[in-house]
Formats: sequence, structure tokens, C-alpha cells
Amino acid sequence: MSAHLLTLTHINKSFAEHHQQHPLLKDLSISVNQGEVIALIGASGSGKSTLLNIIAGIELPDTGRVTVEQTVLNQLSEADRTRFRRQQVGFIFQFFNLLPTLSVRENILLPLQLNQLTTDQAFFELLVNSTQIEQLLDRYPDDLSGGEQQRVALCRALIHQPRLVLADEPTGSLDNETADQVFTLLLNIAHQEQQTLIIATHNLQLASQTDRVCRLASGKITEQTLS
Repeated sequence: MSAHLLTLTHINKSFAEHHQQHPLLKDLSISVNQGEVIALIGASGSGKSTLLNIIAGIELPDTGRVTVEQTVLNQLSEADRTRFRRQQVGFIFQFFNLLPTLSVRENILLPLQLNQLTTDQAFFELLVNSTQIEQLLDRYPDDLSGGEQQRVALCRALIHQPRLVLADEPTGSLDNETADQVFTLLLNIAHQEQQTLIIATHNLQLASQTDRVCRLASGKITEQTLS
């Protein structure tokens, strides 16, 4: 492990409901090393997805700092945050966010196109073969099952080999066997590429395979030991 890649400092975030502000994240601080794999666990509604969105610069904290290496992400303009996320972050969304007008192949390769990068064909084949979607490349998202869409979304998040990968329930739509395969792939690629990987999950068996387990509850984050 090397120096910190990600540091969250005194993060606060509230949401409005019935004209009142309700705190979701409360003075939350954590540092994550380059190459570290972290499982983020917690009850539904505890703020896991919001925290991932803040780390990615999709949402902004009310107060606090999100620092990736030397870049304070929440001090960038929206355009610069988008550019940073496109280049440096792979995000596996809970609800896939595939583009329906693009084929599976085009969805996967989109980050390379946006970043004006050439395709590493060997790495592309590793991803699609490992997730068993090589027969789906010319189909479209609406023709796929939820589990198939999730595997496509995983490939799309990893194809540009980002330094920081954020995964929001990446195995939630998969059967147990496929979930194990996908999780193993995520871990193997993270270790191979020295990626920092943060996975929000309810699956404690999978979470136990990561370097560190952090529980989000009552707006705070604490390290958790899984027996």
C-alpha cells in the first residue's frame, strides 16, 4: 500500500423532506490508500449511495473536503468534476445506467471514446470473457436481463482502467454463483491494476474478502470486524 489516494474530511450532508433538513452524513472522515479494497456496509437508507456519489463528485457535500491525491474534488467546477470523473473514476451504478441506443460493445467502450483512448483488445476480451457476456456484444440493453446488464455496467466501469473504482451493490442483480465470479473479477483487477476499490454491499460474505470493512450508521463511518 502506498500513500492515501482518497481523503474525506469532515463531510456533512443533509436532505430536505417536508421543508426540513435531515442530516444523512455527520462530520464523516476517512482516508483510503492507493490499491486498497474497502467494503462499505450499512442499512438501506444509511447513506452509502450518497457517500459514493460524493466521492465521485456527482453530488457535493454541504461542508467538508473530498481530496483525491492533491485535487479537492468539491472545489472544482461541475465541468471539471465531470472531466475528472470521466478520466479517473469507474462507477458501477446500482441501476446500471446503460445507454439504450448503444449496443453492449458500444456501452462498454464509451469511456474510451470519451477519453479519446484506444482499445486495449486483450483487456477488453478479459473483461467480457470473465463476465461471460462475449455472446451479448451486439445486443442492446433492453434485450438483456438485469444480471446481464449489471455485468455490462461492470465492464464499462473498468475498461479505461481508472485509479478509483466505486461500486454500488455491484452483485445485487446476480445469482450467487455469478456474484462470486464478478466479485472475484473486481478484486483481481483491483489488485492487478493497483486500483482503489470501494464497494457498497449488503453481502457480508463478499465484504469479508476485502482489505477493510467500514460500516455507515447514524451518519458516521466506523471500521467493522466480520467474524
